[in-house]
Amino acid sequence: MNVVQEIQRINAKEIQIGIDGSEDTSWHSEYKNSAYIFIGGLLPKITEGDLLCVFSQYGEPSDLHLVRDKEGKSMGFGFLAYEDQRSTILAVDNLNSIKIGGRTIRVDHVKNYKPPEEKEGEPRRQTLLDLKLKEMKELRKKLKRQFKEEHRLKKEQRAKHKRPEAPSSPAAESSQSSPVKKEPPMARPEKPAPRPEKQQKLGAFDLPEPRSAGKPKLVSGAFD
Repeated sequence: MNVVQEIQRINAKEIQIGIDGSEDTSWHSEYKNSAYIFIGGLLPKITEGDLLCVFSQYGEPSDLHLVRDKEGKSMGFGFLAYEDQRSTILAVDNLNSIKIGGRTIRVDHVKNYKPPEEKEGEPRRQTLLDLKLKEMKELRKKLKRQFKEEHRLKKEQRAKHKRPEAPSSPAAESSQSSPVKKEPPMARPEKPAPRPEKQQKLGAFDLPEPRSAGKPKLVSGAFD
C-alpha cells in the first residue's frame, strides 16, 4: 500500500469513528506546529502557478517551493505553506490522490521543513511574490486582449446597423462642390429731383395776388 492510499485509509477510519481533524486525537494533530505540506507525483510541465490555482482554494498560501534541478527543470515535487495551519488539514484531506494533468498526486503533512537557502551560482528560487506578480501580469494581458476583442465586435455591429446614404445627383454634387457666390446688395434708386412749378397764365378776369399785406393807400379823387 502506497502513501496516498494509506492517507485515504486513515482519513476514512477517523470519519467512521467520528473524529474531527482539528481534535488532538486525530493524526493531523502531530503536525499542528507546521504550516507546510508536501506535494509529490507532479508532471514536469506543472508550474508554480498551476499549484497555486489548485491549493489556494483551501487557504491563502504564504510560500511555495517547487524543487528544480540545476537546469531549471521540475523534479516532480515541492512544498507549500499556508498562512493558517488549519488549511493544511483541509488540503491533505481533500487534495490527496486527486489527478493533475492526468497523474495522481500525493499531498501529505511535513513535520520539520525549512526553505532552502539560495547559493551562489544557482538560479534564484521564485518567491510567492514573484509568482503573484507574474500571475497579475498574465491576467492583465488577458484582460487587454478581451477588451480589444469586445471593442472590435462593437465596432462591427455599429457598422452593420448604420444606414447607407442615398446617392446624390451630379447636379447636387456640382452645387455642393462649387462655392456659392454672394450677389452684391442692390442699390437703392435715387429720388427724382422736384420739378419746378409752372406759372399759371392770368386770364382776363383774374387778378394777381397782392404782394404785401400793408395798409391800403387812399387815392385822392373827385369826391374829396
